[in-house]
Amino acid sequence: MRRVLPVITSALALVVSLLVASPAGALTGPSGGGITAAKAVVKTADLSAFSAGNIVSDAVFFDSGTMTEAQIQAFLEERVPNCVSGYTCLKDWYDTSRSTTADAMCGAYSGGVRERASRIIYKVARACGINPQVILVTLQKEQGLVTHVWPSDWRYTIAMGQGCPDTSACDERYYGFFNQVYGAAWQFKRYANPPGTSQYFTWYAPGNTWNILYNPDRSCGSSPVAVKNQATANLYYYTPYQPNSAALRAGYGTGDGCSAYGNRNFFNYFTDWFGSTQVAVSGAVAAAWEAAGGASGELGYPTSVLRCGLVDGGCYQNFQGGSIHLTPSGQAFATSGAVRSAWREQGWENGELGYPSGVLRCGLVDGGCYQNFQGGSIHLTPSGQAFATSGAVRSAWREQGWENGELGYPSGVLRCGLVDGGCYQNFQGGSIHLTPSGQAFATSGAVRSAWREQGWENGELGYPSGVLRCGLVDGGCYQNFQGGSIHLTPSGQAFATSGAVRSAWREQGWENGELGYPSGVLRCGLVDGGCYQNFQGGSIHLTPSGQAFATSGAVRSAWREQGWENGELGYPSGVLRCGLVDGGCYQNFQGGSIHWTAATGAWATFGPIREYWRAQGWENGEMGYPTGPVTSTDSGAWQEFEGGTATWDSSSGGVSFAP
Repeated sequence: MRRVLPVITSALALVVSLLVASPAGALTGPSGGGITAAKAVVKTADLSAFSAGNIVSDAVFFDSGTMTEAQIQAFLEERVPNCVSGYTCLKDWYDTSRSTTADAMCGAYSGGVRERASRIIYKVARACGINPQVILVTLQKEQGLVTHVWPSDWRYTIAMGQGCPDTSACDERYYGFFNQVYGAAWQFKRYANPPGTSQYFTWYAPGNTWNILYNPDRSCGSSPVAVKNQATANLYYYTPYQPNSAALRAGYGTGDGCSAYGNRNFFNYFTDWFGSTQVAVSGAVAAAWEAAGGASGELGYPTSVLRCGLVDGGCYQNFQGGSIHLTPSGQAFATSGAVRSAWREQGWENGELGYPSGVLRCGLVDGGCYQNFQGGSIHLTPSGQAFATSGAVRSAWREQGWENGELGYPSGVLRCGLVDGGCYQNFQGGSIHLTPSGQAFATSGAVRSAWREQGWENGELGYPSGVLRCGLVDGGCYQNFQGGSIHLTPSGQAFATSGAVRSAWREQGWENGELGYPSGVLRCGLVDGGCYQNFQGGSIHLTPSGQAFATSGAVRSAWREQGWENGELGYPSGVLRCGLVDGGCYQNFQGGSIHWTAATGAWATFGPIREYWRAQGWENGEMGYPTGPVTSTDSGAWQEFEGGTATWDSSSGGVSFAP
């Protein structure tokens, strides 16, 4: 709803002017006798300082915390110590207010029966985020209520002029003191088209130049005004005229037939009662503001006064596009945009980051930016997202080369609540996990994928316990975890090893041994619950009893021919042992053994034939090494050895040997 108000040339406005400007005792009451007038106003406003484009700053206009309820009441009593008998002045006015729900303009208002005017002003100011001083000044410029000593009830009915256009009668829907105060405050916020509302109010939008009339009589003309801020735009939406030169020259008096006084008087009354309509920016804060481009920069105009009392004595001042914090050491730094939002999420100066310790610096890879804080930093990614890093996580990221390393920029905030109290933070190319002991390690690429397959920190590997280390044989890498390790092969594949399997691999010389690098993950579900893991040069089997043994080369091939763990041999029960006669080796299995020499190859022995061979002194006896497999027959089995053939007769159970 566009709001157009009566100009000061009305009879009512002239009365208002007299009430404010005349010395105490000079007014004549309604009965015609002398009365005690309102306290005389000390005229301090300098209209040479009046700026049509910046009548009042956003910082002043929207500062809802300037006065307590008690201070508002005291202010009203000071303006009118005594009221004419038979009339109710503003200091003594009561109204029944209604409850309202929160919306895009105002927070919820809890209504009450017989609320004092000062209480209504205070509660509306807090609910809608409007300076109560603005409400008081508007009550004065519209109906003279702040200083009126014999106000009629009609003045309270349209106290703020809300719903009273110049060209028609007032809208009865806005009648009543509460409705007027709440309605005007709500309207002041609506003019900014807050999120969730339509973009209706655009013709006095700040940041643009508008031709603004001098008077409802358009023949009086207009002139261009560069509207600097929302608060000034609000005043023009509410009272769409600027004072002409005659009104400004008149100061507090009457100009010419084309003069309008609403916005001039707003400036006068506010300055006389509360001081400057602008917010001062001074000291280190002013220097930081100027360095950020001043009012023309991203911060824009100040929207609050300097407020102190932060942790350790710090201060801050809000601006249209951000804020400047003054640290306890006296340094001032601006925060804005996504970086400021990320800092807010960290708890402002009360969080781990503390106060800013530097300005926003850009020019990082792909156009990123960063800002340092006492306890860390916030990085602004090229896509415009901002995330904080601090503590051990930030140190780990630094070791990875900041955004220039494999991790790239942060892509999320630090999240905790993992097993045993751990935390993690995601980055574009990986993540950094903070262990319950406070150490932080990065994982990325194939290693991180392999860890994910293991169940992250919830799996057998647990948390990382070291960084990725490279320089292994043929260019491989590894990263240790609490319960094992992940090796990155020269071909770029990553596989975890843990528990008994990892211990068995270590005994084989890690990747330097015959097994080489892992080539698969641990797979279970074998007979009786066994598991295995393949390596480049063999495999390691984990038996149902929890022991792990490697097999490789010809011995492994021979075991495969026997049907792996499903065959007569079962699982390995020992490691490959060499140093036998003629350079031979052997490996024991649950159901037998496999012997190997360069001359004979690898062959399994088991059952009665193996027992007979043992009795003959193994490879050291007349039989020598086996040279073929155990071959079953209808009557038993036979097996060739270097020294002859061993035959088992199943009917007698005996074994014979023929050279």
